[in-house]
Amino acid sequence: MNKVEWISVKDRIPEPEVDILIYTAHGCIYTAEYCPGFFYPNYEGRFGFNDITHWAELPEPPKD
Repeated sequence: MNKVEWISVKDRIPEPEVDILIYTAHGCIYTAEYCPGFFYPNYEGRFGFNDITHWAELPEPPKD
């Protein structure tokens, strides 16, 4: 099983334009992409930096 390692946005921000997981202050998890200053979820919406508390790299996809 792939373990997700959450990184606080206070410690480090992700590289731009890479798909990641984000964890919101409200306890929700989404896939998203970071563009300087904003996290763009992979659905209609946009989160400012204050809404996101942690992020993580996507785990490896399943193997056949």
